[in-house]
Amino acid sequence: MPLERNIMPNTNVLEASHPYADYYGHIPKVPKPNSIFLLTRKFHYLEEVLALVSQVSECLQDDINFASAYLEYKDKQYPAIRIKHFPDYNRLLYLQNCLKEEGLEFLPKINFEGNSVSRVQKFFEMREVEPGIYMDNQESNKGYILCDKQFSSPHFNLTIQRLKNNGNCGLLDAVYGDIMLDGILVKIIRVFAEGIQSSLLKCIKAEFDKSFVGMLRKDKVPFL
Repeated sequence: MPLERNIMPNTNVLEASHPYADYYGHIPKVPKPNSIFLLTRKFHYLEEVLALVSQVSECLQDDINFASAYLEYKDKQYPAIRIKHFPDYNRLLYLQNCLKEEGLEFLPKINFEGNSVSRVQKFFEMREVEPGIYMDNQESNKGYILCDKQFSSPHFNLTIQRLKNNGNCGLLDAVYGDIMLDGILVKIIRVFAEGIQSSLLKCIKAEFDKSFVGMLRKDKVPFL
């Protein structure tokens, strides 16, 4: 959803209007979105974004989270800087000006509204509560599952859909990604649920473990 007020002219500032849709789409409570994307002319890696943020630290007086991102929208990719926990939308214009003064170029205004997929590159801090099961140290409703096997997007989607259909694990929103762990790229599943417990993550992990076994059985239709 585009934001139109308190932003620089001829720029694109978007907000995720339905974060964690698979979770909040099934309960009446509406979350505060506050996941903002500033579309840029070119893609900036995470280290570039963090270096840029350090240069405009005088503009930032709050614990704002910055990340590198791009949005997939109508078969095109749009680079962006993702911002979370921004305290005051009236200060967006001020922040944009600070970033522009340091050389950031914003994408000129386009018609961007509707469903899109965001890919985010970020730092986060987590703690291991059981082997392969982690909790986020900064966001209390997030947990993570590390997978020692690779899987495809169809495999992930089919497993999550089966999990939702049987309802054994409960209400959740899940996406997958990759994490660098001790120099090795590992598949990770991010799970969102209010009041998340390790039991939910163990339930999901068990479903994925079963799906990996199913892939190896010749009498089963493979996920991949």
